[in-house]
Amino acid sequence: MKNQSPFWQGARIGLFLFLCFGSAYGWYHWRTGISPVIMSLLGVIIGGASFWIFEFIGKEIKIALNKTPNYAFAATVGMIGGFLLLKNYAIRLPSLPFFLTVVLGGLAQVLVFGGVFSFLHKTTSKGRSLVALLIGVALNLFGLYWWMQGGKDQYPVKIATTSILKNAVNISNPGDKGSYEIEYFTYGSKNSNRRALFNEEVQYQTPTVDASIILPEWKGKKAKWRERYWGFGVDSFPLNAHAWMPKGEGPFPLILIVHGNHSMEHFSDPGYAYLGEHLASRGFITLSIDENFINGTWSGDFRGREMPARAWLILKHLELWRDWNLNRPEMKGKARMDQILLAGHSRGGEAVVIAAAFNTLDHFPDNALIHFDFHFALKGLITIAPTDKRYFRRLELNDINYLTLQGSYDSDEASFFGNRLGQRITYTDTSKMINAGIVIHRANHGQFNSIWGSRDFGKPFGYLLNTGALILAEDQQEVAKVTISAFADAVLNDQAEYISSFREFGKLKAFLPEMVFLSTYRDNHQMVLSDYEEDINVLSATFPESDISSQGLTVWKEEKLQYRDQDFQQNNAVIVGWNMSDPLVQNTNEPYYQIKLGKGHKMKSKTSYFRFDISLGDESDLKLDKDKKEKESRDKGVDWTKTDFTIQLIDTSGSIHSALFSDFHILEPRLKIGFMKSKSLTKEILGNEWEPVLTSKYIPIDKFKPAVLNIGEIDEVRFRFDQSEKGILILDNIGFAW
Repeated sequence: MKNQSPFWQGARIGLFLFLCFGSAYGWYHWRTGISPVIMSLLGVIIGGASFWIFEFIGKEIKIALNKTPNYAFAATVGMIGGFLLLKNYAIRLPSLPFFLTVVLGGLAQVLVFGGVFSFLHKTTSKGRSLVALLIGVALNLFGLYWWMQGGKDQYPVKIATTSILKNAVNISNPGDKGSYEIEYFTYGSKNSNRRALFNEEVQYQTPTVDASIILPEWKGKKAKWRERYWGFGVDSFPLNAHAWMPKGEGPFPLILIVHGNHSMEHFSDPGYAYLGEHLASRGFITLSIDENFINGTWSGDFRGREMPARAWLILKHLELWRDWNLNRPEMKGKARMDQILLAGHSRGGEAVVIAAAFNTLDHFPDNALIHFDFHFALKGLITIAPTDKRYFRRLELNDINYLTLQGSYDSDEASFFGNRLGQRITYTDTSKMINAGIVIHRANHGQFNSIWGSRDFGKPFGYLLNTGALILAEDQQEVAKVTISAFADAVLNDQAEYISSFREFGKLKAFLPEMVFLSTYRDNHQMVLSDYEEDINVLSATFPESDISSQGLTVWKEEKLQYRDQDFQQNNAVIVGWNMSDPLVQNTNEPYYQIKLGKGHKMKSKTSYFRFDISLGDESDLKLDKDKKEKESRDKGVDWTKTDFTIQLIDTSGSIHSALFSDFHILEPRLKIGFMKSKSLTKEILGNEWEPVLTSKYIPIDKFKPAVLNIGEIDEVRFRFDQSEKGILILDNIGFAW
């Protein structure tokens, strides 16, 4: 281009280089199975070519407009056009941060390179050129700093001492390494050259399996690319896995772990070695199986339609071990096939639930021409930050132990979906079974897998995440080791002390890094007075012929709880609030909420706990329209976790037996979460900063004063709000346990 000023000569080069750098970076992180260096070079070529193409288009538009210098307008259009092309294929960012970056980044390069070229030209003003250069450098430095810094904890909370029922921690640390030496090996089908450890390095070769009917969506370009990459198709899926086995005669219980959806070229199965080594040292054969070939890739994923295949492959691995345990000399009798746990992360978490359902069936429900003959002795399921609703069926399980773990800063599965899965388990067996959930504050999705890491979104999108708020990966994995080991010992080795450690989570917390936990627990040894699922009548309870009443409440409603994205938790609860400064209740006695048991109720003589689930509610529900500003000012800075109340058991003679909540438990804070470095992005991408998470509280009947002499005489239970001037609580699953 003729007659360019030195400034715009430099600016044009700056915009061109900016696009080339962005293209190189974006294509480098675009996982296709091709070398990232080659992808980066390809990005430079495509970025440069797109610059010139769009620059030409811009020039022609500018000539038509004839307002500004052709080269300036053409270069701007070239840079913007190239980045728009890049946004649709390699850098998939939300629109606002993307366009802000392009506009400010482009302006910065205009000022830097324009300033340099102008400064070096003899006829231009040195002062203005230097100012432009310095402003451009400052913009670049600011942009790099904002993108690269990890963020911070936007809503810090004090470390909450987890509730513990005033008894000593009388269990050994399940996070301690066990006494067994470990044998590690891999097994695989040797049908892909992509991974040597499942090919020439395997200790045992396995057959392939035909999943054509299980995964009919394996077709079109998705199938062609995958088959080109892996070297096999849906009719010859491999059975590949890592195995950590205790040395010794055995037999040993069997734990199978399956990963979730991640870039298939970024192999996920090695990410649970820390769990495999730990569990094997404590006497459990532990497998981490490979399902990477049905994970997402650059051409897309199966959008949940592969979930049956994920579950079916789990059962095919167990089928392999059943055969080995009977017929393979080196493995004969090594595994206790009557003591099996399944553990899954992310989509793998939902997959183990589906596998447990398929395990009981004789036919594949999506195509009954496929015959099932699994029927393994599954004792328990562990879901780690699981998905829910990827599979179109809402499965309900019966009589199985269950543990779910969730990070509060999980920006992939941003809500406690594992608890929703747990709520769909019912019990008919009389033997005690665990159903427990633990939210780990400031843990994310990826750090449960040592391969996935701190960014739950791929780069560069992941740079928008507020990683500065996260706990250390080793701390997050320590929580997984301790809780999963305790669960395995409780379920597979029938160690009663570890069963109680989930009900009284303070016992396990003694072995964990100092952080905030929210824990929920239920089992089949409880009598529920009200779970609020029966109808929409606030006066009726779940227990037959029981009824509910209240006095002096400012808030009283039953509602279906929601997650942060407005999806439903599939759980109803009651919300009660009181405010003694409310003129409508000032003339009443102390507010309360109570349930009167139905006539002829039968309380088990061995009943030992009063139990309920609880969370702080939204304090804004307490504010009145009158004098709203004054009340908001007064409520600002209130520590709602100090809310306290009295629980009363009233017998048929009218005697009242009381226990102060704060003598046994703390009320955990509402955990507000800043997933993204920008609060507005958190709202746009992941929903509200807060969602209700109920925690389970158990209070021993023998701690009520005066002593309860005959549990069968209890006629009413009452929450009397006599300890705090105001409060707002969510209550659920009120009842007794033994």
